[in-house]
Amino acid sequence: MDPLVSGNVVPGKALQRAIVHRVFKIALLLKGFNGCAEIVIAIGFFFFKKETIYDSLMVLAGRGTAGISEHFATGYLVREAYDFSSAKYFLAFYFLFYGLVNIFLVISLLRGKLWAYPVSIIATCFFILYLAYRLFLYHSGLLLFFTLIDIALVILTWLEYQGIKEEVVKN
Repeated sequence: MDPLVSGNVVPGKALQRAIVHRVFKIALLLKGFNGCAEIVIAIGFFFFKKETIYDSLMVLAGRGTAGISEHFATGYLVREAYDFSSAKYFLAFYFLFYGLVNIFLVISLLRGKLWAYPVSIIATCFFILYLAYRLFLYHSGLLLFFTLIDIALVILTWLEYQGIKEEVVKN
């Protein structure tokens, strides 16, 4: 039984383990949804013209071109969408590959495959290195955000893996 739900008093280490496990599961689900979104984005990049993507963002933002600068995040996304034409197919392949890898690893981790923990850590570290490289080149707040999220996921995956290994040794 989950010590967070049962209300039973548990030693500090067991409570810490339960919290890490719960946060890890939530992070995995979010990573899975993110992987699905990345695949949808990749398909959009493959099938839609730059102008269509730009116009769609404008509609989603609810603003005409004159109101772009009213909100920092909206203005940033719209400017990035308009300037991405040279990298369209690269971004499409990147999002598709990254989304498929994420979904595969999330499913493997949710099924409790022990090999998936170190593979997930290594794969995510490679993506972090790539994001750091891009961050160095483009100084993007959005890239920094995604890099920090991936670093947190590596830490959570490591903690979860260590907890599972401790349980295996005890049993």
